[in-house]
Amino acid sequence: MNYIVNALVSLSDASSDWRYYGEEGCGILAVAIGRLIPGGHIFVLSANNGEAWGDEFPYEITHVVYHTADTFLDFQGARTLEEMAASFKMFGSTFSVKGPWEPEAFLHQFMGSDDEKPLYGDECDIEDAILRLTGQPTYIPSNIRG
Repeated sequence: MNYIVNALVSLSDASSDWRYYGEEGCGILAVAIGRLIPGGHIFVLSANNGEAWGDEFPYEITHVVYHTADTFLDFQGARTLEEMAASFKMFGSTFSVKGPWEPEAFLHQFMGSDDEKPLYGDECDIEDAILRLTGQPTYIPSNIRG
């Protein structure tokens, strides 16, 4: 896990386009981290005064993070939920936490390449994130490929 945390911190410090994984691509990154560090869950930080995405998702999906072994991870590495929320100007009772979801369940429920899902992302995007984190492509089992 330390290798992934160090990679997250290093990329956030050195790569200007890494910010994408802190905004629109946060779901992609959370699933990628889940594949690299199995056994954890995905959580959504939601602005309480945000706009609901629809009936199936009656809350704003502000930021997506991965949790494992008492550690929350996002594009900047290991941080508290409060630190992550503060990045989006959410403090105290202005946000709530939704979840948990298994990474693959989250992928299928929340992500897609069209407007029918609240978050953009598919297998190729997840593979790209894994490649950026590890420097190596991963094998995707056929039962996950979709």
